[in-house]
Amino acid sequence: MRPPTPMPKGNGQRLAQLLKETDDLKAYKRIQAVYLRAKYDYPSWTSANMTGYHQRTVKTIQSQYLKQGESALFPKKKGGRYRENLSIEQEKEFLTPYLEKAKAGQILEIGVIHQGYQQRLGRTAGKSTVYEMLHRYNWRKITPRPKHPDAEEEAQRHLKKLPRSDKPGLNSSQEKWSPFTGYA
Repeated sequence: MRPPTPMPKGNGQRLAQLLKETDDLKAYKRIQAVYLRAKYDYPSWTSANMTGYHQRTVKTIQSQYLKQGESALFPKKKGGRYRENLSIEQEKEFLTPYLEKAKAGQILEIGVIHQGYQQRLGRTAGKSTVYEMLHRYNWRKITPRPKHPDAEEEAQRHLKKLPRSDKPGLNSSQEKWSPFTGYA
């Protein structure tokens, strides 16, 4: 087995300073994995036990540090809008005319906004994309539906006019419940 590549001189002091300055736990542990080797010449398995990383991870961090320098100790943040159609500024610009209509008291329909969005992109996009964009800016549906779309008005009128015993589903031979006496 070949000996590990020696750490450059003076790195222990700089790494100790970085340990004091950082407030990110992930970066702190990465610095610590390199610091233990630079300052005390600990093997990777000892550094792994002290930092909570796997031995292979410690070796990878140390190798990255030797190749890239301090930038390897501060990993890039994950996440972001990798599949964005419009930037945040472009979305705000797109929604401005609709916001003015909403402030004037006009009703906004998602279909109209969706069509405008597709025209802006020059291609098709799902309605869910527009809903997500509106949710991002805290737009919400305020007005409830006046009635259920599948409601049968004739059946509702029929049920309102009949006494309980004549309603469908109750036979005259079934017991009738009363709030005062229970079952009669």
